[in-house]
Amino acid sequence: ELLPNMDVVIFDEAHQIPPLATQLLGERISGRQLVEWAREVALVAHECKKVSLALEQQVRQVLRCLQTLNHPPRWTWNPAEASPILQDHFAALQNALKQVSVVMPRFAENEPRNLTQLREYGQQLQSTLSLWRLGNPQPSNGISHNLFWIEQGQYNFILHQIGATPLSKCTA
Repeated sequence: ELLPNMDVVIFDEAHQIPPLATQLLGERISGRQLVEWAREVALVAHECKKVSLALEQQVRQVLRCLQTLNHPPRWTWNPAEASPILQDHFAALQNALKQVSVVMPRFAENEPRNLTQLREYGQQLQSTLSLWRLGNPQPSNGISHNLFWIEQGQYNFILHQIGATPLSKCTA
């Protein structure tokens, strides 16, 4: 039980609930994480520099696309209702991320230990982005408990997902 049965709960510092909920109950992926990972890969495996730069460029394109939309800094994501252009940008982002991972295994022999860690982290990033892009799979009862939202700023975006929780979204 996340919270005991109560009639009223008052949260001080309620603006911290979404990031804390993601940290405890979900996953998140940010443009900054993707760029930092791509740069580390390029430093360790110079042959990956071209695909790493392509991933960085795609992160910037997603951010520019998000900035052209008229959304508040934090908004609910529903892939079924999302702009086709934004969907295309996220698909291209996922493809760029996958391309870096495809190039990396070529260096399996005599690779430094941290390349293995980078490869594993890249797989985790791919999995999180894929889950986030697919959104809510519709269960048979038509009620999904997954929440997805985007936080965007001038220089970064963060994709949040909380799944299979007793939480519900509501407007204040």
